[in-house]
Amino acid sequence: MIAAVDGFLSAGAAYILVNDRHGPGGIDVTKLDPRVDMSRGGAGGCLARWTRASTPSR
Repeated sequence: MIAAVDGFLSAGAAYILVNDRHGPGGIDVTKLDPRVDMSRGGAGGCLARWTRASTPSR
């Protein structure tokens, strides 16, 4: 996860949302970049989603 987030940020991501569906202890949030938004549980199954800085928000 950390490597994926680092890659997204290096590529110019303007927003990253990580959806942790592993339950308690699945992702160590203390190791995530502070620019990452974190969500636990819920529908979906995305590892992360991102948009480039030049992509308009939806």
